[in-house]
Amino acid sequence: MILDKIRPGEKIWIPKSRMTSAPLGFEESPLGELKGAIRQFRGPDKLHLREYKDGWELHQDYGDPRTLGGFIVHIFLDAPEVGFALMNAVGAYKKKFDETKSIWASVGESLKTGLLTYVGLKVLKEFIEYLILWSSNNQKPTEKKMW
Repeated sequence: MILDKIRPGEKIWIPKSRMTSAPLGFEESPLGELKGAIRQFRGPDKLHLREYKDGWELHQDYGDPRTLGGFIVHIFLDAPEVGFALMNAVGAYKKKFDETKSIWASVGESLKTGLLTYVGLKVLKEFIEYLILWSSNNQKPTEKKMW
């Protein structure tokens, strides 16, 4: 079965003609980015499924964000822009608070730093994923691996 062969980082496209609904064991989830999908599901073995109008995109995460341990793994390996933004935001809060003793100034600095870190790393991550997909498959980045 295809679910047994997928590895973290690999994305598989399944047309709706081959799979009309999410498999048993998958539950709809608000955790994760939709990336243009109608909705998304989390399943066993850290599987993440996104439903699009014409098909499904399936991939396996390194960590399942539905558990505490999985969440920590997820924010540093699957969504590092989130983990590093949180770390930078906490560091910025501490530094500003030590300097000013102002909670509001510290919160403002923390939000600004966290947001800038997130956006910068998100853009970098998308660009790297684009280059990897394009170079490794010799495909246009919009093409999807069919199952």
